[in-house]
Amino acid sequence: MPTLVEEVTVDLERMDLDHRVPLSRPAEPPRRHPGLHLSGVLKHTLESSRMPGWDRYSKELDEQKIPLIWALGHAWEEFVASLYPEWIWQPGETSRVFGSCRVYMNCDGLSPDPRGMTIEEAKYTSCAVRTGAEFLNDWLKIQQGTGYCLGYDAVFVRWHVLYNRQPWNPVYKRFLVRFDDKDLRQTERMISANAAGAVEKGYEE
Repeated sequence: MPTLVEEVTVDLERMDLDHRVPLSRPAEPPRRHPGLHLSGVLKHTLESSRMPGWDRYSKELDEQKIPLIWALGHAWEEFVASLYPEWIWQPGETSRVFGSCRVYMNCDGLSPDPRGMTIEEAKYTSCAVRTGAEFLNDWLKIQQGTGYCLGYDAVFVRWHVLYNRQPWNPVYKRFLVRFDDKDLRQTERMISANAAGAVEKGYEE
């Protein structure tokens, strides 16, 4: 079971905004590699398993195709990255072979930590605020995080979540989660078992 290492509600102050670091983007941003991506494997897994809540998770993945929600998510990611200059923001795509398929993935950031490299993920949502225990039960985020750990050779993922269910009272929470070897191996088996099916169903990009 993943371990919740830290749960923090972040109260930003004016000073935090004043000390943001401008981000620079390359003139030609790197393109996503054509092929099977982790999101496609997770979507296929949800739709083929029909696990409890599968339709909600599948809808969350589909929201990435809605331009304005997609834009808000990117705006939040860039804002968060500007608060943490130690991040390696958008470190680039990585991939790993699962079974007979190569699966690609892109995390939002990486940051050095005495305990090992930490994956940084920014999420924008209109869902109600979650506790740490509730967050650990979010199948989609946890599987995405574990998959990224496999791809980037890490065991820590820190999520920066903007809960904007009440636009007049948004909440920024950080969740730092540690994955053990059992978590990694379970997700590795899950991806390996579903990757070829995702290709057959047309979830390649």
